[in-house]
Amino acid sequence: MDNFTFLLNRTFFKRYFSFLVFLFIILFSSFNVIDAKDRIITMDSDGDGVSDAKETIDCTDPLDGCSYKASSVTLAQSTSWKALDCDGDGVTNGDEIVDCTDPLDGCSYKASSVTLAQSTSWKALDCDGDGVTNGDEIVDCTDPLDGCSYKASSVTLAQSTSWKALDCDGDGVTNGDESTDGTDPLDGCS
Repeated sequence: MDNFTFLLNRTFFKRYFSFLVFLFIILFSSFNVIDAKDRIITMDSDGDGVSDAKETIDCTDPLDGCSYKASSVTLAQSTSWKALDCDGDGVTNGDEIVDCTDPLDGCSYKASSVTLAQSTSWKALDCDGDGVTNGDEIVDCTDPLDGCSYKASSVTLAQSTSWKALDCDGDGVTNGDESTDGTDPLDGCS
């Protein structure tokens, strides 16, 4: 019986001691656990202002500053992110924020803020829907954001519904109707 009591006490002591060690670890490391948890929640590897955890939920790339949902931005964006041009329009992300334009939309920018070379993909877009690529508009010295500023000889794309609803020459006939009628949407006398 003495051996049994000794064994019982020894087993009880081991369990009790293990429990106390466990409590000690939890109590004295809880601050570090919380701190580590906060750092994980607010970690933003690419500097776009969206935590890595939220990017995972959003199915965006936490290592690509141009892969994010604007509605998920909750952190300060980094200086390196502000220097990027996510949409290729030639305006830095930082300037787009200042200008209240969209860093993810190549057709949302202020021409006066262009400081970088525009990307090939941006040049292939037609922001104003006039049927002329942005790249050709730059070459033609016309405005890629103004559907009524284009050279007819540079039209290579289908013109958009919104462009067709415009009346560029102010003659009371829409561009779409002028195109259908074979008249010039840029000449009020045709």
